Amino acid sequence: MRLRFVTLVMLLLAVVPAFAAARRRSVGSGSTSGVPFTATVKGIVLDSVSGLPIAFASVAVGETKTTTTREGTFEMFVSGSGTSTPVVASRSGYNSSTLTIHGSGTHDLTFHLQTRPTVTLRYTNGTTVALDDDSIKLGYIVVFGGYVSSTDEDFCKSDGTPLKVNVSAMKKITGPATLVEQSNCCSRPGAQLQKVHLELKNGEVHDVIFKDSCDGYTVDLLGRNHVSGDGVFAKFGEIAEVIFP
Repeated sequence: MRLRFVTLVMLLLAVVPAFAAARRRSVGSGSTSGVPFTATVKGIVLDSVSGLPIAFASVAVGETKTTTTREGTFEMFVSGSGTSTPVVASRSGYNSSTLTIHGSGTHDLTFHLQTRPTVTLRYTNGTTVALDDDSIKLGYIVVFGGYVSSTDEDFCKSDGTPLKVNVSAMKKITGPATLVEQSNCCSRPGAQLQKVHLELKNGEVHDVIFKDSCDGYTVDLLGRNHVSGDGVFAKFGEIAEVIFP
């Protein structure tokens, strides 16, 4: 009985290393990640619904990136290793898309990006602009410091209660902003505060004051024009309404 047990143990010790070695060989075999390549990647990025070119979209192959022209075209030279390499096209207002190139050479790609819901900006003069929903920020300019912007905004209700809201929670902002003095919200004497009407997606409705205006800043709305891709800087004194999707 003891002899059979010893024999079984010896067989197991002999089989296990061989099995492990076989597993290691199977993992290593077939790997082509080290195959070098150089390629020219070019093409166009289009709106999947309208078929129009998408300006200023980002096209990336690993760490190498470029931006599309106003006509939606791009071209870039890349190098790396592997037989299959993903190319990603993205821009605010759209869902990103990935295509794959194989090996060296010239690759001509056409991306079709699916549009996201847009934000409607209507000015007091009646002009309407569609904005990328994920590009919206509220901000103000600082002398010698440029724009300070965020997707979160500190407001103050009429009774002085603070209210912090992310743009994703907003349903509608109705303007134009009026200038008021509100001691409940600001202790700075004579401060001219920006006041707008705010509707939230949870059903809350408030007349609110931009807290940053208490410090003397004029709050603007920043975003990207969905059609042209250009940046938009809209003053709340000139905004009739902002409708969020």
